[in-house]
Amino acid sequence: MNDIHLLDTTGDSVADRVARGVVALFEAVFPARVVGYFVEGSFASQTAVTTSDLDLIIVFKSRFLEATERTTATRVSAACRFLSQLELDILITDEAELQHGADPLFKLGTRCLYGRDVRASIPLLPIAQWARQRIPSIVSCTTRMCAGISRATMAASWKPRHAP
Repeated sequence: MNDIHLLDTTGDSVADRVARGVVALFEAVFPARVVGYFVEGSFASQTAVTTSDLDLIIVFKSRFLEATERTTATRVSAACRFLSQLELDILITDEAELQHGADPLFKLGTRCLYGRDVRASIPLLPIAQWARQRIPSIVSCTTRMCAGISRATMAASWKPRHAP
């Protein structure tokens, strides 16, 4: 098998090694089917810390040949997580799905690590659709944070009542 040479780096030798391993495994299982491998998040912005997870997006050419191809890709990504030294999140998609519009973070905030960079040919999701997809998770996160702050504030400010 040929050595995998990344087009770009995550800025971290361990993350780069994990990415090369993922690429090698997907290329062996799906020869000539993956158009590109992208990194997003803190490793894409090169702001990763020791607890950062490695977020990869694997884009298959055109569309999945059949449902079993996506299922197999999901299984391979699960196997990669078992083998990885880092917490690893892999999103599997195809060009046909992305042609309906990509998340701005994919289009503007990823790095192409291997393969062909298809981001220029992918339209952005309309802002209203993107907001509809994101707002529920933002509300949920904010609610959990506020609930934690409220409990912590109440616990810190609670004082036992003294008898007169």
